[in-house]
Amino acid sequence: MTLTARLERAFASRLDDLDDDARVLLVAAALDGDASLEELFGAATSVHGDAVSSEALDGPLALGLVEVADARLRFQHPLIRSREAC
Repeated sequence: MTLTARLERAFASRLDDLDDDARVLLVAAALDGDASLEELFGAATSVHGDAVSSEALDGPLALGLVEVADARLRFQHPLIRSREAC
């Protein structure tokens, strides 16, 4: 198995533990890497149908999937972003 495939599998296993709010927020971030946190929460809320709060970031932050910098969500590795955009 290639290194890329092993990394993808490792990141995918982390994503499986996230709740729906976190997953929809990460999909929004994967689709628009320049969106502000406010824009991402708005998009996630629109797609989800219910309000997505800042607590949706707790899981992805704790798992080291993303970081918050300059009011933007940044993925720790490009493979995480590509996995969410699929």
